[in-house]
Amino acid sequence: MVHHPAMGQAAHRAWCRDVAGRQIRQAAAAMRATLAVARVIAAPRSKEHLMSVFTVDLKNQPGELARLCEAMADSGINLILCATTRGEDGTVVFIADDEASAETVLQDSGIGYTMRPALTIRMENQPGAGAATFRKLADAGVNADLLLPVRVSDDLFFAVICVNDADKARRALGVQVIREGGFAP
Repeated sequence: MVHHPAMGQAAHRAWCRDVAGRQIRQAAAAMRATLAVARVIAAPRSKEHLMSVFTVDLKNQPGELARLCEAMADSGINLILCATTRGEDGTVVFIADDEASAETVLQDSGIGYTMRPALTIRMENQPGAGAATFRKLADAGVNADLLLPVRVSDDLFFAVICVNDADKARRALGVQVIREGGFAP
């Protein structure tokens, strides 16, 4: 950076420290977010049990989403979720870093849910990547009926998907499917 003549040397050094500090804080925040996603995605699972997606139907009214999130937070469960509403009903889909505890919390809270096996996929974050990915699935006769974004960067897009045939989806997508313990931020 060029030193501006109107800015004293001490002021310039302070300004540089301020800019560097802001960049370091932003990088640290991005790293913490990446690690949180990695912990959820790479949570220990047996080879027979892949990641699951929970689906919860709630009333479209104030406090329902808070009730779900508070119940999970009270048990120390980290979620990545997405929610949508239509009319008087809402649907929340999420992954949890502790599926067994999340299931217990839902049962104890009287919140109805479904739990489905899911795959984590990686795509380039550029126009046409989604089209190419979902065309591969369609050409293999695989229906993807749920997509939950879990991480988006300038270069990559990670999502959890539910499909009607996980084996065919794995074959069709190849290296785009994140293997157990293979999450690479």
